Amino acid sequence: MHRDHVVVVLKTGRGDAVLAPNRPPLSLMNDQSSANSDPRTTEDLDSMSSRDLVCHIIERHHGYLRRELPRIAAFTEKIAHAQGAATPELRELRDAFVGFRTRMLLHMETEEAVVFPLFREDAAAPDDSALHGIDDVARDHEDVDRDIENFRRLTREYQVPDNASTTYRDMIAALADLEEDLRFHAHLENQVLYRRLRAGA
Repeated sequence: MHRDHVVVVLKTGRGDAVLAPNRPPLSLMNDQSSANSDPRTTEDLDSMSSRDLVCHIIERHHGYLRRELPRIAAFTEKIAHAQGAATPELRELRDAFVGFRTRMLLHMETEEAVVFPLFREDAAAPDDSALHGIDDVARDHEDVDRDIENFRRLTREYQVPDNASTTYRDMIAALADLEEDLRFHAHLENQVLYRRLRAGA
């Protein structure tokens, strides 16, 4: 994983469950939400220049997604192939993740090509069209909320059966880690970076 992360597993009568506490929607993240997802504090990141914060998001969070999305997709494909006939939710999870992966890659490409250049030191002040573009990519986080809730539903809140394979356990741990990273990622964009641009418009 790209950061230190402890996955807590609870033994239950129905199997193990990865504990991932309830979180507010990504689109409503406040200044304190998921601050522990990054070794830097929220205050440290808030003190960064916008240009440095953009570099941080691309290198840390976009880089993480580009590494992890194919890995998790491979997990879901393997598990769906092995267990999907007996557990149809696992085939649904695989299919849902395919769509999620496609949308996330497009979202990141749009940010890097259209939105993030607005934070260059020589960039002009954003006009209404630019601000609408920011609103559009920020609204993508609402779709991610729905994706996460669907992943939770299909995995029964990231539950791990007692007889689960190593691949299954790795898949669940990766999904829980993905959720945590996405929440801090969205916080940095919605509540720090994009808020600055709107304030300066």
